[in-house]
Amino acid sequence: MANQEQLTFLKRKINIWNAWRRRNLDVQLDLQGADLSGMNLSRALLQAADLSESNLNRTTLIGANLSQANLSAATCIEAILSKANLTRSVLFKATLVDAVLVDATLIGANLIATTLIRAYLNKAALAGAILSGATLYEANLSGADLSGALLISTSLIDATLAQANLSGANLSNANLTGANLFETNLSGANLATATLVKANLSATNFSGSVLEGADLSEANLFRANLSGANLSNANLQGANLLETNLEGAIVTGAIFDAL
Repeated sequence: MANQEQLTFLKRKINIWNAWRRRNLDVQLDLQGADLSGMNLSRALLQAADLSESNLNRTTLIGANLSQANLSAATCIEAILSKANLTRSVLFKATLVDAVLVDATLIGANLIATTLIRAYLNKAALAGAILSGATLYEANLSGADLSGALLISTSLIDATLAQANLSGANLSNANLTGANLFETNLSGANLATATLVKANLSATNFSGSVLEGADLSEANLFRANLSGANLSNANLQGANLLETNLEGAIVTGAIFDAL
């Protein structure tokens, strides 16, 4: 149950809230289950706040400070969080359908089992974030930094990850069917048993990555860099391998189209 005094302050002008917050930095913010839908909370100081199970549908939080905040099971449909600071925040099982997180900072954030269907994460900072089991169907992560992120069994069907940085990321068993990874950096990434059927992997950097048992059937690997990659037992039937760099790649047991 949200602290009603804090909720009253928050529903006033943001400058009033921020002034109160600066004077009371030692106070734990309890906004659990609060209905903040449709509010303009841009630049609000909400670091370390408990916003679990809160209603943030269509709430504007541009540039807000939500670092280390708890948004577990929060509903953030169509929320605008562009340039928000969500460093090390917890969004476990939160719902962010159609949410806008362009240029947001989510370094080290917990997004396990989070729903991010059609979310806009363009150029977002997600280095070291945990997105295992999350749903990012048709999400836009173009230019995002996901280096070292955990995306185990994550659903990225039809997602856009063009020119994103996923170097060293763990995408084992992830579903990237139909995803756009044009010029994406996946060097040193783990994509073991991942599904990349019909994915656009043109000019993608897979150097030193693990694709053991991955399904790349009908994928477009035009000019992709797979040098030193492990493609053991991978399925590449129907894949476009025109000008693909396979120098030093391990292809033991891999399935290619018959010559």
